[in-house]
Amino acid sequence: SGFGFGFGFSPLGALLNQYPAVLDDGNTVGWYDYTKSDTITKDGSNFVSAWNSRIGSNHLEQPIGTNQPLHTANGVKFDGIDNFMSTANFTLNQPVNVYMVVKQVTWTANGNIFSGKSDNGATSIRNNLVTPNIIILSPNNGAENTGLTLNVFHFLQALFNTSSSKLRIDNNVATTGNIGTKNAGGINVAKMGVSNLYFADIELKELIVRKIADTSGNETIIYNYLKTKHGL
Repeated sequence: SGFGFGFGFSPLGALLNQYPAVLDDGNTVGWYDYTKSDTITKDGSNFVSAWNSRIGSNHLEQPIGTNQPLHTANGVKFDGIDNFMSTANFTLNQPVNVYMVVKQVTWTANGNIFSGKSDNGATSIRNNLVTPNIIILSPNNGAENTGLTLNVFHFLQALFNTSSSKLRIDNNVATTGNIGTKNAGGINVAKMGVSNLYFADIELKELIVRKIADTSGNETIIYNYLKTKHGL
């Protein structure tokens, strides 16, 4: 069937609580799933201090209270002011494939939805120039896309792969560009690189990070899984 273990079928035959076998191929370096409550550590006010990866040990953490995002009814909400979560540094070189189910609540100039940890210009998904434009860069700007409309959950895919990089929203045609050769060195959500700057006002349901340029077939499998799971 091409799926992992789980239960439940959708009317289309997709296994809602199962996941595609491709995610177990050794290339998934981080997988943060809002629907898996046992992976999220929060306090009595629903502020999140840890969000564990479903595969491997590259967990997102935020020990400082004021910087912690809020666990909501629909996802994990980063306020665009000072909220962010990060993994420890680890080897994460291009190509890097990022899949997200995310809502951009408000657009903030240069706000980083996702970034690497090696420096401020590595593997970023960033707001650019005017709302709702986003780009990817590493460190060169590329693949500008206008599809991440505000206050709506979207599927977002960013492939950081030098001259073969691309940015796709939902099932639309990807924008493409040459974004440079820097490597990520880890994962940040909702801020820029090594600096505590350019926070993003987003709500996140799921984030999958892979160290491979997936085949178009596997991209479609992952897209269909996330689309069905989150009712996009």
